[in-house]
Amino acid sequence: MKVMKRKILIFTLLLLCPALILGQERSDLYDSTVNDLVRCVKMLKDNPDNYSEAAAILKRNAGWTLMNEIEDTFTPYEGRCRMKDKVEYTNIVSIGNGIERQRANAMTSISSFLNGNSPNYNHSVYELMVKAGATVSFTLRHRQGPQLLLVIPYSAKECMAVSISCNGVPVKSTKNEDGSLEFIIENVENQQHLIEVCFENTNAKNLSAVIINHNMSNRKSEK
Repeated sequence: MKVMKRKILIFTLLLLCPALILGQERSDLYDSTVNDLVRCVKMLKDNPDNYSEAAAILKRNAGWTLMNEIEDTFTPYEGRCRMKDKVEYTNIVSIGNGIERQRANAMTSISSFLNGNSPNYNHSVYELMVKAGATVSFTLRHRQGPQLLLVIPYSAKECMAVSISCNGVPVKSTKNEDGSLEFIIENVENQQHLIEVCFENTNAKNLSAVIINHNMSNRKSEK
């Protein structure tokens, strides 16, 4: 009888181990910086008047930067909304620009902001606004190791279709209760491998979404 109980216990532990490992990986991916970024996005979606409170949270957390490097890779560029186009958005990029102007270590030698390509940062964020009926894609480079890509639409009822591939291989997505899409890449083996992201807006109105990346290539301690 004791032998049978021991076998059952060992079998149960073997079943639980993958779940425990996955849980640990998720806790690594969803660290305090990711949680702060998500919290601020939700605050700004709930009420634009939360701008100052969100800015204060992001100012205290120095572990993120803007994903501005993707602006040179948009295809087609015309699919993005312009200033004159009507679209609802969180304005988190404006908050980020204001904070990065105050950071002593956020500028390069040619007076441009550091971005998601920089080894100084493991977290980056961007807000993409896409015209009705348009499809826009961009490319992420210089990522390595486990990756979290979290897409948070401004409206959970009117969402864009989002697809992501790494080195040509599609990445599976998980839709959360709040409408956000979670993409987890177990391991980007080489920094030269490209992560391609595509937003397709099949709706009759312009839409926006925030994308957050946790790049674990450096695994630096949070600041």
